[in-house]
Amino acid sequence: MNKIIKSAAKIGLIAALLAAFTLPVSAQSNSSIFGWDISFPMGGTKDFIASSSTSFRGFSFEYRRFVREQVAVSFYFGWHVMNGESVSTVELGQEIEGYDGHLTGKHWNYINSFPIMVGAHYYLGDRGGLHASVGINGGLMAVEERLEVNILAFQSTKWGFGFAPEVGIFFPLNPDINAYAGAKYHYSLTSSSGIAAGLNESINHSYFTLSVGLSWDYGYF
Repeated sequence: MNKIIKSAAKIGLIAALLAAFTLPVSAQSNSSIFGWDISFPMGGTKDFIASSSTSFRGFSFEYRRFVREQVAVSFYFGWHVMNGESVSTVELGQEIEGYDGHLTGKHWNYINSFPIMVGAHYYLGDRGGLHASVGINGGLMAVEERLEVNILAFQSTKWGFGFAPEVGIFFPLNPDINAYAGAKYHYSLTSSSGIAAGLNESINHSYFTLSVGLSWDYGYF
């Protein structure tokens, strides 16, 4: 997990530097968004964790660079944790860490998802007042799956490509600070080949997030 976070930090720094020094400058040309994310598992993610429970364990950071008055490009990073439990017999489709056959007992299933993406956004309304944005993000999704059965634990991390369309609303608090509420749908284009595939499943992870937080507009460079 630490390797994933370090990789995200390096990618984010490179993306921010490229945006800062290669794109045109406009008034208040930069925006940073800090969000607390609430996740709703869907599709393969819901199947893997055996739960549709809402998760309140998530956060995100987004840096946006305005290239026109109403158009921005961005770097986005998130960390979303989802989990569930069930009691059943699981058939292993292949040997995992020396075990094959069937495992019976109570299962604890965990997902740590790390979207690391770039995006483009179009703003609606006057940025000095109540305004909104629509956008699309695309890039990498690192998904860490963990399955615990009795005293056994299996873990796998899969890197792949994914996308996340989004909408957001900004409520001005002062000329530079906005309260922010947004929604994203995350979808991995790469099927899991780790634990989930070992359980005779091919999973494309997907989930929906609601984010609340603050955005800060500034124009230092």
